[in-house]
Amino acid sequence: MFVMLASCKDDKKENYDVENKKNNYPEWDAEEDYEESVEAFSQGLQFEVSEDRTYFIVKDIGTCTDTKIVVPPTYNDLPVRELGYGVFGGGSFVKPNVPRVSEVILPNSIVKIGNGAFANNSYLTKIKFGNSIESIDKDAFYNCDNIKEVHISNINKWCSIDFYASDSCPFYSSHDAKLYVNNNQVTDLVINDVSEIKKYAFNGCGTIETLSIGSSVKTIGVGAFYNCDNLREISIGASVSKIDGNLLEGNSFANCDILLKVKFADTDGWTVYGFKEDPVKISSAELSNANTAAKYIEDKYSHHSWVKK
Repeated sequence: MFVMLASCKDDKKENYDVENKKNNYPEWDAEEDYEESVEAFSQGLQFEVSEDRTYFIVKDIGTCTDTKIVVPPTYNDLPVRELGYGVFGGGSFVKPNVPRVSEVILPNSIVKIGNGAFANNSYLTKIKFGNSIESIDKDAFYNCDNIKEVHISNINKWCSIDFYASDSCPFYSSHDAKLYVNNNQVTDLVINDVSEIKKYAFNGCGTIETLSIGSSVKTIGVGAFYNCDNLREISIGASVSKIDGNLLEGNSFANCDILLKVKFADTDGWTVYGFKEDPVKISSAELSNANTAAKYIEDKYSHHSWVKK
């Protein structure tokens, strides 16, 4: 691997043009945030070139002392596509004596967040994701218990991310973290135009109050809404045929303690499968009662996989 270190001197900071900001930071508003438009990306970050030498990985915080990190979309004319191991983490879990990074803004070029990238960073309060993230590795947000704001630009793309584990999700350790979509706080979440909500996608998001899953969705992954402790009402579209679950992690909605109503658009043909248990068919009449359906999905059959045939 070839490692490069960007300069951290203030007099070397460059003013990036407005169009570059627009393309790489979809949440940025030219009229509302002009000062940020001329703010240079963080300097001093250490980069490592990929094995095929087609992109760069943010390898280390290097000599950068910023508490607000703005990751550049390119470095030496190549895209910056990954955050490396423990790059913005803290403590002995990853590495000692890192700057107190409290805010991180990621460009659209980033497609992968590596193992422990933010682990044990108790100073992190705000993170903005680009819209090209494909995978987030294990322990990425382990013990990040002070996150207050999670900003994304596209719900559907977020639902398609491969989260390695529950602590790959930024809500996992901080249930008070508010979800923002294009700078608007979301408490009533609507998901459509995707076929699958990947596992752990909103794991621990404590600010979602109602959830509407549209007719395009077929599968809801394990732990997708686990421990969403303010979620009180769910509508599930007619095309959903699997609500995944297992004994250890529960199903997609396990531990949503105040869930009151679950409305199935199609109540026919549901069977639940538990560990070393015979399958149990749930009658349409039972699921037609939104209160009963909520009790079944969050409590009685919360550690089962739900399948509609």
